[in-house]
Amino acid sequence: EHLVRTFAGSEPPPSLSTARRFLVASHWALDAAEAMLRSHLQWRDSLPSEPSREVQRLLDSSRFRLLQGGSAPILLVDFKWGGFFNGGVDFDDAVASYIAALESIPSISCMEQAASRTDAKLTIVCIGGPPPLSYGRAISALFEANYPERLAQAIIYPVPSWVVRFINSVIAFLPVNVRHVTCSTEAELARALGFDGVLPNDIAIAINSHALPAD
Repeated sequence: EHLVRTFAGSEPPPSLSTARRFLVASHWALDAAEAMLRSHLQWRDSLPSEPSREVQRLLDSSRFRLLQGGSAPILLVDFKWGGFFNGGVDFDDAVASYIAALESIPSISCMEQAASRTDAKLTIVCIGGPPPLSYGRAISALFEANYPERLAQAIIYPVPSWVVRFINSVIAFLPVNVRHVTCSTEAELARALGFDGVLPNDIAIAINSHALPAD
């Protein structure tokens, strides 16, 4: 409650759930949690009210797609088999588009006062290969600083079994408390997402229409 009272003047003010997430992320060190939350709120206030034209172009592309909302949202990110930055995509715009994609999920958005009262956990499914290393590190830092305790797991699909060890080393930048999974088959992906071995048809179509490299 100390953190909630300290930042009660913020708009929207942090909820008890939000304060708890920052406390957990700072290992229950109150001073560290307060500094972390203050920095986050300053960052939140710096977010644009509308995405720029370039960021909107990335959002309208097939790079980001929300597969499932609610308290267990699933965000699909297509890294296009090394082509994520093709077409002159600026690195900062790419990071801003990721933020905008997160902020479009009500249960995750740090701007949604009502949503911030929930403990929603996000799953990210990466298709088209793993993220570029520098981009992955930037997104990991973004989650640690501004969406603590929001990322449940990161999944890369499809991954041939013979490259699983390499992919696991590439995504070692993820926070240690985040489960990362490499899936070689659709059944493995379905189990990782909690669907008992079979993906819902709409999710299967969305993922498989982009998951494999073009001939």
